[in-house]
Amino acid sequence: MNYPHLQNGIKMGEKMKDYLNEINDLFPVRKKFNDKTKFIEYVKQEVTEYDIEIQQQKKTRNVVIGDIEKAKVVFTAHYDTPARSVIPNIMMPVNKVIYFGYTIVFAMIIVTVSLTLARHISAMLEIDNRQITISIYLVIYFASFYFMMLAFENKHNKNDNTSGVATVMSLIKSIDKNSNVAFILFDDEEKGLVGSKKFYNKHKKIMEDKPLINLDCVGNGNEIVVILNNEEMTYANLLKETVVSSVRYNVRFYNKKQAMGNSDQKHFKNGVGVFACHKGKFIKLYTPYIHTSKDTVADVENIDFLIKRLTNFVNKINEER
Repeated sequence: MNYPHLQNGIKMGEKMKDYLNEINDLFPVRKKFNDKTKFIEYVKQEVTEYDIEIQQQKKTRNVVIGDIEKAKVVFTAHYDTPARSVIPNIMMPVNKVIYFGYTIVFAMIIVTVSLTLARHISAMLEIDNRQITISIYLVIYFASFYFMMLAFENKHNKNDNTSGVATVMSLIKSIDKNSNVAFILFDDEEKGLVGSKKFYNKHKKIMEDKPLINLDCVGNGNEIVVILNNEEMTYANLLKETVVSSVRYNVRFYNKKQAMGNSDQKHFKNGVGVFACHKGKFIKLYTPYIHTSKDTVADVENIDFLIKRLTNFVNKINEER
């Protein structure tokens, strides 16, 4: 498929393209193999500044942009989109007790409903066999989980993770090509961080001492949460000095013991997760509507803020050369 109006990258003095809304309009679903293929072709046409390698293992395809061996820092985002969930996957990076409590309550509801239905079915069919009742329960449980969490495509993924992809695409246009920076669009994050795990296993030595900054759900919220796996990593202090708060955005840095961010940076020693959250009264920080039909809100200004701060971060690295 050809996108003739998308051929040219940004030039000096030219306004930065609105990748957030463009990708959301053209490729709202990137879940099936063919959907992902169309999106990858779009990326190839958009990115002419760097060499692109599609690293494929079975059906998982990571899009590697630039030279990861020479890169001093790598920016990433996952491009696959999730299924539509009945229960929102609310991100709560610093409220671990509430988050796990919320998860457990949801799981217990499915267990209770499945057990109740299994007993009723056994009673109706006059089944007096515990093993058969357990089998009925397991079928109901896994069917319920599948249809509530995995079965249906979600056409609304503006924050998760079109916002992160848009930020990476914009950084490609904003950062000088000679900066020794690389970019990766990971696949199958929604299946359990599969794409980033496969990349890590293949490039473990290359990534050992290299900062990897992962952008996930960065479009909805004015509280910018930055979680560092390794506070002693190269450029950690520089990142803190350059990615700073503004009048509108409050930047909060945490280590991985203080906050959790279940995304692709988790595999990497020097992984950094960047997320956007809201500030709540009872829940300190949260991101709503993930994996639901209400994931329609993401702000271009969030992308612009991160582009400016992260481009400045790279520029400062270049000054050290």
